[in-house]
Amino acid sequence: MDLGDWLKSKNISHTRFAQMLHCDRATISRAVRKVTLPTPELMREIARLTDNQVTPNDFIMCDNYGFGRSSLDDLPLGRPR
Repeated sequence: MDLGDWLKSKNISHTRFAQMLHCDRATISRAVRKVTLPTPELMREIARLTDNQVTPNDFIMCDNYGFGRSSLDDLPLGRPR
């Protein structure tokens, strides 16, 4: 599940969730907007607080970060010039 969707479903603000995680609100905002990946430790804590409804895989497999597909998919085919 997407972190932003989970927060909305539970009516929890970015600020409140950041307090629960003992991190900065901007860290949560960036994670929700898929600007940066949370640290592995923070991903594990998010999974714990969400009862594994949001898991590390939900961050890593997201196409917005560019990890959800093989990086080879974006390479041009053919011979180099």
